[in-house]
Amino acid sequence: MQPTNLAVAGKPHAATEHLEIFEQPPRDNAAAGKRPDELLGEVRLVANNNDIVYVPAPTQDPRDPLNLSWNKKMIALAIYSSFTMFGGTITNVAGSLIPYFEEAYKAEGVTDVQLSRLSTVPTISMGIVNFVSIPIALAVGRRPVFLVSSLMLIIGLVVCATSPNYNAHFAGRIILGLAAGQSEALCPLMVKESFFIHERSRRLTWQSSFQNIGGAVLTFTAPFMVGKLGWRNFYWFYAGFAVITGICAIFWAPETRYSRTLLEHEGIRETPYNWEGAEPTSSSVSDVEKDSSLQTYSTSVTVKPPLDFKRYQARTWRSDICFTVGEANWSEAMFVWKSMVEIIWIPSIAWVVLINCFSLAGFVCYAVTYASVLTAAPYNWANSIVGLPALGQIVVAFICFPMLGSFSDWVVRFKAQRNGGVHQPEYRLYALVFPYVLGVGTTYLLDTHTRRSGAVLALICGCRGLVVYGLSFSILPEFTTLGFMNTFLVYVGIMGFLGLCGIGIYFGGHKLRAWESKFALTQRDVNRESADH
Repeated sequence: MQPTNLAVAGKPHAATEHLEIFEQPPRDNAAAGKRPDELLGEVRLVANNNDIVYVPAPTQDPRDPLNLSWNKKMIALAIYSSFTMFGGTITNVAGSLIPYFEEAYKAEGVTDVQLSRLSTVPTISMGIVNFVSIPIALAVGRRPVFLVSSLMLIIGLVVCATSPNYNAHFAGRIILGLAAGQSEALCPLMVKESFFIHERSRRLTWQSSFQNIGGAVLTFTAPFMVGKLGWRNFYWFYAGFAVITGICAIFWAPETRYSRTLLEHEGIRETPYNWEGAEPTSSSVSDVEKDSSLQTYSTSVTVKPPLDFKRYQARTWRSDICFTVGEANWSEAMFVWKSMVEIIWIPSIAWVVLINCFSLAGFVCYAVTYASVLTAAPYNWANSIVGLPALGQIVVAFICFPMLGSFSDWVVRFKAQRNGGVHQPEYRLYALVFPYVLGVGTTYLLDTHTRRSGAVLALICGCRGLVVYGLSFSILPEFTTLGFMNTFLVYVGIMGFLGLCGIGIYFGGHKLRAWESKFALTQRDVNRESADH
């Protein structure tokens, strides 16, 4: 089969880019829109002249979330980050407040195990809720699930602030965990859908940095606040910020669900752009206007086209504040659950899931135990300063997260240039060498299984919730038996082993994705899935 030479969008014919477009044989990869020589996650990211190829392929629809103005994208990103910061902090901070809760519930005869569950159970709920919330978000839209979760966060805080006893407080914290769970998968999914692949990692790590820096400051100050104001007023304080975030979300967090074809997900434009009546965007308008090759079929796009207000509806404030956009497709929920069952057996996904599971397990163990260690002999810290260890997260955010973001995106572009312009998901793993944390592994899977990103995120977050739920019953007995140091040495050993497995994932990734291609989506799957993308 002979390849066909096609001009790359955004460049004149004199400087033509040569893309190989093959006749499609009757096989799964072909049905899924993949070329016979192309594996899962491999897309053309850099043109021959080193211009960045836009992936997914841009559209001319003003209501495409990728066509949001830069300011609107940044405002939405700030809202997602605020939600994850306040939701995550209020869920995880209970560990540093256990001494105060112990004093409050001493008369009720609440045990240490019950007190620890004020911290562990909400954290577990954050993960498990994604098994339900993500399929619903893919079926009806991301925005309604996000807005409902924002309301649940407010309700949970009010219940905790007004709780008359331990059981009511415990119920309120479960509601908090269910609401904050959207910071685990839904918010990253909305960020992913708002940015092109060469921007994605930086934006996700901006969100993580904001969440971790703000969360560290809030965790550090929480014991002081509770000591001065009491833990009920502490909840009211957070409820106020949750209300502000929820109101902002109503007006400035638009729906990110958008229907795309498989080839558009891979950065290939299948139909010509329409220039009649189109208005320019902030991209290279002069290059666009001079270049007729942008109208070539099946091309990669290196310059964003102008918006078309004749064929598409304009984006307005009314369209942005709609509770739902488009019709619900509940078969998508079943499709996501089916996908999770299918992909959990893939080694690269199982690897990232295990990293997330044991990282969170170690964090929960730390959150539950460190306050009791620091306030006891020989340290004898005051209850008001047990939040000091949270300041270490700020160092991590300033050093590690830029490496996970800007450095990762730079490596992706650099390696793609060295690989004939083709991006491979394993390039994301370079940034994992020094900051061995969660972000890169997740981005790696999003690059590999871009058309099943919802199922991937739900699987990661849901599984780590289940694993931590099982481990939560052994945290205090394990801590009592092994001691503080030996308990965490166990987690160090597990994470070290998983880190070594990452070497095999990197060097064997190409062959592994060749095997994973057997599980690629068929066009029939895409026809069902397109409504949520």
